Amino acid sequence: MDRSGSGQTPSDHALLDLSTAAERTCLAWQRSGLGMVGVGALFIRGHVLLSVLSGFVLVGTGVLTTALVGPWRYQAILARVRAQRSPSSRCVMLIAAVVICASAGAGLGLIGLR
Repeated sequence: MDRSGSGQTPSDHALLDLSTAAERTCLAWQRSGLGMVGVGALFIRGHVLLSVLSGFVLVGTGVLTTALVGPWRYQAILARVRAQRSPSSRCVMLIAAVVICASAGAGLGLIGLR
């Protein structure tokens, strides 16, 4: 028992801190997905064929990110923390880097078409 009288051990506090990190990560994925949906909606409103197609891709990616990736990463991080392993994942970092570069390239391509 710790000195605060809460009945939690220091390892419980560490797990709580790491689980809140997992929750923040999930919320960040959800914010990113909602941002993609918003930008996709703006592209769709532009009424240019390539812009509309890009908009639908962004909306679809945003919905998948919000509905699937955020909760999946939350569970994966909690499982890794409980197993006393590092919560970071090289695979997710690589995928995120590829998506960011592809999105930037698509955006620059759209700017170049105008």
